Amino acid sequence: MQPSKLRTFLEKHESDKGSGQETHQLRAICKMYNISNDDDLSHFYDLYADYVKNVGMLTITEKMTPVGSLRVDLDFVYEGKVEDHRHTQEQVVSFVKDYMNEVKKYHTMVDGSVFEVCVMEKPEPTYYPSKNESKSGIHIVVPMIKTIKGVENAVKNALLPRMETHFPGLGLKKGWRDVYDSAVLNHTTWWPLLRSGKPLEHGVQPLPYRFKYTVDWSSKDGATSIDDEEPRITADLIRKYSVRAHSSDASPLTEAGKLYDRVEEPPRISGGAAAVPARGRPAVRQGDPGSRGSSPTRVTVQTPLTEDQLRRFRDHVFNLAEFRYKSYQDWINTGQCLKNIHSDLEGTFLEFSAQDPGNYKERETIAKWTSFNFRNDGVRLSEKSLLHWSRLDNLEKYEEIEKRNIDYLVNEGVSTQTEHDVALVVFAMYRDMYKCARYSSASWFRFMTHIWKETDKGIDLQCRLSSDVARRFWDQAKVFMSQMEDIPECPVGKHEETTCDRCRAEKKLKSYTEMRMKLKTSRFKENVMRECRELFLDEEFVNKVDENKNLIAFNNGVYDTLKMEFRDGKPEDYISFSTKLDFDPEKPHDTHECWAELRKFIHDVLPDREVRTYFLAYLSTSLSGANEAQKFHILTGTGSNGKSMLMNLMTQAMGDYATKASVTMLTQGRGKTGAANPDLVRLKGRRFATMSEPDEGAAINTGYMKELASSERVVGRDLYAGSKQMVEFDMQTRFNFSCNDKPVINTQDGGTWRRLVVVDFPTKFVVNPMKDNEKPMDEAIQHKVVSVDWATCFLSYLVFLYKQGNGFRKLTPPGKVMAYTSDYKEDNDAIARFLREKVHESTTPPPAGDERASVTLGALQVAFNEWKRSNELMYKAGAGMPELRKRMDATYGKYPSGGWTSFHLGDA
Repeated sequence: MQPSKLRTFLEKHESDKGSGQETHQLRAICKMYNISNDDDLSHFYDLYADYVKNVGMLTITEKMTPVGSLRVDLDFVYEGKVEDHRHTQEQVVSFVKDYMNEVKKYHTMVDGSVFEVCVMEKPEPTYYPSKNESKSGIHIVVPMIKTIKGVENAVKNALLPRMETHFPGLGLKKGWRDVYDSAVLNHTTWWPLLRSGKPLEHGVQPLPYRFKYTVDWSSKDGATSIDDEEPRITADLIRKYSVRAHSSDASPLTEAGKLYDRVEEPPRISGGAAAVPARGRPAVRQGDPGSRGSSPTRVTVQTPLTEDQLRRFRDHVFNLAEFRYKSYQDWINTGQCLKNIHSDLEGTFLEFSAQDPGNYKERETIAKWTSFNFRNDGVRLSEKSLLHWSRLDNLEKYEEIEKRNIDYLVNEGVSTQTEHDVALVVFAMYRDMYKCARYSSASWFRFMTHIWKETDKGIDLQCRLSSDVARRFWDQAKVFMSQMEDIPECPVGKHEETTCDRCRAEKKLKSYTEMRMKLKTSRFKENVMRECRELFLDEEFVNKVDENKNLIAFNNGVYDTLKMEFRDGKPEDYISFSTKLDFDPEKPHDTHECWAELRKFIHDVLPDREVRTYFLAYLSTSLSGANEAQKFHILTGTGSNGKSMLMNLMTQAMGDYATKASVTMLTQGRGKTGAANPDLVRLKGRRFATMSEPDEGAAINTGYMKELASSERVVGRDLYAGSKQMVEFDMQTRFNFSCNDKPVINTQDGGTWRRLVVVDFPTKFVVNPMKDNEKPMDEAIQHKVVSVDWATCFLSYLVFLYKQGNGFRKLTPPGKVMAYTSDYKEDNDAIARFLREKVHESTTPPPAGDERASVTLGALQVAFNEWKRSNELMYKAGAGMPELRKRMDATYGKYPSGGWTSFHLGDA
């Protein structure tokens, strides 16, 4: 490049990358320029034309404008080395005729007008040894027609099904949807100036496209003629074939074309269809391209998608399964998802929709896209939704697309050397493996062995920066070094980065080395991790984790209690708990070596078949977090009855899903609103909890007990958490209160006793059994019930029972269990005892003048207080005169004047 002319001009017009002001770029050195003034542009074209004629090829591209010349980019990629172009002029002309006939549907043309259709080709296909493929293709520009992206995409959608008829038998490596480049149709990417080509790629310098011939097409009858004379490069020719244009230069549209001529309004921020949740998948807070930030005026700005971003999203869209465009609701979800990602994806949505020709109606599809409300916050379909669907529908292709994306991001990171661009590489590599749950506290989780596990301040990910991430950069550097072997050494004394391939390559290799060293530097890694916190942040992670009631995790997978199937865990399961045991669905529980001994233990602890069957079925329901029964179990009996050992076995089997809850939760009053209640927060996601015996005489807070047993949604705050860090979750826990002396219940309302279930453990384990309910004591039992063998076998048995009972959705306690519960209820009902012992119905009217002729309220109160005093119940809650009066009115009728005569007081 001549420093005194073109270079000096460009240096004066440099622009920052990403500023939105850039109009041209010199791709070889990644420099951006703003050349928008008409006078400057004319001068630039003069300098450029002189340079190309006198010096040679450059790598200057221009940024497309919303209105610009019709253009087509067909990329013909072949396996292996191809010496000559396989397509013919006859095939290209056939395509041009069809193409212009489609264009005619959208642009008005004066009858008889002749349009120049310029066809450009490389002199020969470019062979890339490192990829063992050859790239051929054609560029087509129609300078007389200035159009918009909607028209260009509509033409492509119409032509795609007919491409094979125009270019039969080429033996292409890719399908026609990839051959017909969509990126250039959206008017947001870059197009090479005449005689400019791509910079060095994969160790090869591609030759630039050159004029091959011009097809003169008549709008009257579609007749064509060929002009194969290559014009001389001039400033006017470069201007003519520029794809940039002013909006006022737009060619007139037909009624069909006007359908696409819409003013781009700022996206509307609202709910509605935009808020459709992503089928269990979370919304993405960071990582969406074209960051959208809402200003105080609610105007949302979108940065246009780059060519690579557009291609990546498009690849994922066309990786989706067929049902996503054939099923109406899935089609709607896909469209809303793409609109939320970026408005530049309209063409991709139309092309996606056109795959179902039987139902595709262009006008209705455009109207549907327009109706989608853009949403940039809250629960919404997003980039992550699209990636989730793509991964589900075709994992192999998904991984291939993401690998290309990572390669692109690595190149960007090497070019900019910034922490943010390196963080983008890290995010692309590990987006499904790591989550930042809280930005302020740097709380990180890693997905491994089927569940999410907390990692201290993300140190696990930070370690990967110096290993896996640095290796990824260096692997790409080694590929680049192998490509450099084919680049000639720098001519003596030249050292000109803009024209010397070797100098540019050596500079890029140096950038790789610098990045590798940075990734082994603590300060740089810490800065990258700060950037990663933003990208990996999932503010809803704490609320979503362990909230799926139908999944329970094992060491080797996840059991779905709805589908009754065992499978691998997935990040979107959002599980952090595990039983910490292996589960073998192919190994029945009764084939475990310890089964016979375990079965005997269970039968000894619960000898009654009816009670045992119920209680084991109840324990198996703990596999699920759906607690339809809403029962609170009190396990009672004399000491050494085995209930504690059975609870220890259950706790060992359930692993993280089991916990020991503090009994003070139920014996003390509720905490103040907003106060820290770590005992409650600790129950989030737990399926099984045991409680020890409270202090003697302590009464249960029945209101709180009902709330916990009812599986209602609760809100709590952990210790040291801020007032705005409240955790809200559905209670999944089944509570088991183990005691020898049953706790006091001071209420007799139906809601309380409908939830309470008393299970009696009658066996007593002693050294020398003498009675029927006594069994020999096993000194090693306390070790057996916490062993992995017993826990694994027992849990396998619970899964067997759960499947056999189809989840026990309607598990009802049997008669014997309810009899224990009724006795317990009566023991806690002082008034019922008083009525049974001291109040007796009169079978015959008492004789006149008998002092028992009536029972007054005063007499009733004296007798009641006397009875309470003798039974040490003077201060029992819920056993006062008002409660007795209500019970008497309900049983014997409202108090009559003069007293009741239907009963008398005294001993039976």
